[in-house]
Amino acid sequence: MICEFSEARYKKDKREFEKQVKRALALLERNESGRRAKFVKKSREKDKPFIFDTDLQAKAEKLLGIKGYVTNIPENVLASAEIVAVLSGSLACGAGVSDEQVRPAGQADLPS
Repeated sequence: MICEFSEARYKKDKREFEKQVKRALALLERNESGRRAKFVKKSREKDKPFIFDTDLQAKAEKLLGIKGYVTNIPENVLASAEIVAVLSGSLACGAGVSDEQVRPAGQADLPS
């Protein structure tokens, strides 16, 4: 796995993170679980059916701005920095990167 930090991604992730926290706290005020509320979990207490998940909040906050790429391309075929450059820029835009540059030898016949 190759990880990369981006200031632009951090800003975007931070905005989304703050919205999710705000939504979770609003749901807790109303004593609702909400559909797919990220930081709300069931409680074992009977008087409070739902609580704010501070462990998940701390974990999510540590990952703000980080993008990960999983690949099976060996380092001797394509360096980590080149993989990040190819996956984050050229392929996303459809610009001229050939299959041979992205896939290791012997895998060029796989469907795109």
